[in-house]
Amino acid sequence: MSYKTDSMQLVRDSIQHAEQAARILEIEISDAFVVKAYLIYLPIAILLTALVSHKLFKSGKVFMLDIFNQREDIAYSTNKLFELGFYLINLGFALKILYINNIDNAKEMIEALANKIGFFAIYLGVMLFANLFLFFRGKKVASQKRRDKALYEKVVPQTNI
Repeated sequence: MSYKTDSMQLVRDSIQHAEQAARILEIEISDAFVVKAYLIYLPIAILLTALVSHKLFKSGKVFMLDIFNQREDIAYSTNKLFELGFYLINLGFALKILYINNIDNAKEMIEALANKIGFFAIYLGVMLFANLFLFFRGKKVASQKRRDKALYEKVVPQTNI
């Protein structure tokens, strides 16, 4: 009877060790896919952010010059500060949403990446339009101030003493 009990315990222990080894292997495989997904996602998020930022703030120089009444120094400096803020906000957001849950195979990795990159691209589009709104709003306010100033100067002529 002891021989039978010992052999049954040995079988149970072997099964438990095999199941534990399989779980560890499964976790290692999942982790490998997650790390690969991170290594694909991060450069794409950084590249998308750089591309959108470059296009937006290259075009934004014209708006800034108009807003700041053709004063290149302040327009350029302000545009650069807005660009820096754009990078910080968007790269920070890209890192904030970085987490990807367990991935068991290449199909799941592609699906997770499509979801993550697609969401980030939509977010960047929203940020692009928000910045364009700010540019147009600044241009409108600057134009209104110039019109008000011109009207004031017409109504109240300058006196030379």
